[in-house]
Amino acid sequence: MLKVAICIEQEPLREKYINYIRNLEKEHQSTVEIEVFKSGKQLLFEWASKENYADIIFIETDEIDELQIAHSLREQDVDASIVLLLKDVTKAVAAFDARVLRCIMIDEMDWSEQRHIIKTAIQKCEAKKHQHIVLKTRDETCKISLKDIQYFEMADHKITAYYQRRGEETQAFVFGGSIGQLAHLLGDKGFLNPNRSYLVAKAYIKELTKDKLILHNDSEISISKARRNEIKSEIAGRSPQ
Repeated sequence: MLKVAICIEQEPLREKYINYIRNLEKEHQSTVEIEVFKSGKQLLFEWASKENYADIIFIETDEIDELQIAHSLREQDVDASIVLLLKDVTKAVAAFDARVLRCIMIDEMDWSEQRHIIKTAIQKCEAKKHQHIVLKTRDETCKISLKDIQYFEMADHKITAYYQRRGEETQAFVFGGSIGQLAHLLGDKGFLNPNRSYLVAKAYIKELTKDKLILHNDSEISISKARRNEIKSEIAGRSPQ
C-alpha cells in the first residue's frame, strides 16, 4: 500500500489531485491511502505532534512558503518524497536543498503535464517502497532500508530489528509481530530464516557451518535441522533438493 499526503490549499486543485490519484489506483489495481491536509499549518502541526508517515507528499500553500514546509519536514526527519506545486519558478532552484523530488509549476504547466509528473513521481515511490520496510509500535514508526538491516531476533514475544545506516553505529528497534510473518514478507528479498527466532540478511552472513550461521559481528545463529538443506541451497543460490 502506498500512502500519499496531499496538502493543497486551493480546494478545486486539491480535489483534482485526489481524483486523479484515485484513478491511478484503479488503473494499476493498487492500494493507495490518501491523507488530506487543507493548510500548511495543519500539516506541520500534525506531523510534529505524532509519529506520521507517508511515501509521498504534495504541497501547495499560500499561507506558509512551500519551501519552508519542505525544510521543516526534513528537520523532523521526514524522508517521504516531496512534490511542490509552485507559482514562483525561482523556488524550484532552491528546492534542491530540501531534497524535493519534483516541482510542478501550476501556472505554466497544463493538466496533462501535471498528470505526467504526478504519475511518474508515484511510480518512483512505489519502486522505492519495495526497498524499505516500515516497523511500528503504538508510539513509534521506523522506516528502514532493507540493505541496512542485519537481522531480526525474536525474544520475550518481541522482535528486535538490528540495522546500520551508512556512517552510523548499529541501531535496534523493538516491535511486535512474528518471525514467520517477516519471513513471508522478506523471504524473496535476501533474508534467510534459520530458525523460529531469527531472520537474517544474506549480506550479513560471514560464514556457514554445518549447523550455524556466523554473522559479521561474529554472532552464531543455529540452523534448525529441518531448515539446513534449504539454508545451504539458498546461500549457494540453488533451489533446495
